[in-house]
Amino acid sequence: MDFAEGRALQMLREMCREFAEKEVLPYIDEMKKKPEFPYHITKRMGELGLIGLTVSEKYGGNMMGHVAAMVAIEELAYHYPSLGTHLRGYRLVPQVIEHHGNEEQKERFLPRMVRGEIMGSLATTEASGGSAPNVCATTCRREGDYYIVNGRKVMITRGKDSHVVLISAREGDKIHCLAVEKDMPGRIAGRRETMAGVSSISPVDEIIFEDMKVPVANRIGAEGRGLGPLLDGIGAVGRHGGAGTCLGIARWAYDVSRKYAQERMIGGKQRLIDISSVRHMLADMDTRVEQARLLCYRFAWLLDQGVKARDCAREGAMAKLVASETAVYNCYKAIEIHGGYGTTEEFKIIGRLHTALDMISAAGADNIMRNTIALAQDRE
Repeated sequence: MDFAEGRALQMLREMCREFAEKEVLPYIDEMKKKPEFPYHITKRMGELGLIGLTVSEKYGGNMMGHVAAMVAIEELAYHYPSLGTHLRGYRLVPQVIEHHGNEEQKERFLPRMVRGEIMGSLATTEASGGSAPNVCATTCRREGDYYIVNGRKVMITRGKDSHVVLISAREGDKIHCLAVEKDMPGRIAGRRETMAGVSSISPVDEIIFEDMKVPVANRIGAEGRGLGPLLDGIGAVGRHGGAGTCLGIARWAYDVSRKYAQERMIGGKQRLIDISSVRHMLADMDTRVEQARLLCYRFAWLLDQGVKARDCAREGAMAKLVASETAVYNCYKAIEIHGGYGTTEEFKIIGRLHTALDMISAAGADNIMRNTIALAQDRE
């Protein structure tokens, strides 16, 4: 594994920084006042090539790879966490369709997704299943060339706004992966969740299906083998992006805390950073960021070497676990270092903490990550 960040990745990081600082951050307050989803953000990500980082050139991508995607998500999340979660969630559907869909499905969906013209979401979470995607209460039955789907999915990122949602649906003892399009009758937008750390760029929704007719041609993968493609998306993209988002948050919390401690004077005589306990907190925050960074980029590197997500599930779980815990820890310590200012909206730390807490359960909660690591140990 090469730890040097080459010129291409440096340029990608700089582009993401400029996009966040110049094209998004100045308009956050304006976007919050508008009820509609800011589709222009997605379109711009497509124009910048961010959506196609792991999509082949045949379908409009640039195939820079998973390390490049980690760079992009980390940098976007550093400046505005919802940008990181948005890119993370957006990449799920292209991953599943390119690796498990047929040629007609790839040509129909991927180029438009890569360009940012349409959005996709993955929908496996149910109220009764949580982090167990094999517990699927959403049902389907085949009638001719269609599946009739009934059920409900919860905690779906951009579920209401996405043009294509990949869902799990059970038919007897078989689970199918179905591509549900926005204009299909019977797809009903449920309630929008009020999440502490989520913005209008990456809202979380409930989706309801009532006798929804989905063409058999929209089934991704073999009949009854839908769980594999969905788990591949969660493992290769969901956990990868969740780890990258948390890494960006953790790095930001350390940087702003160090800067504040360097500038803050106590009694007009002593800098905050000259107090040993503060220096030790910063040392711990810095160390944890480096631990998370190594795990995150090692996981991304393994994916770029062609290792299947299921074969590096241990490394992915470690990256997600350590990065999410580091993000929460560093935000908490940032509040401690900033004192009363740490919980004000002006300093933005409390918002980062809320997002870090939201990310604990994304693509598998921390206890699920520990189970994944333990199961890998059992097989050694």
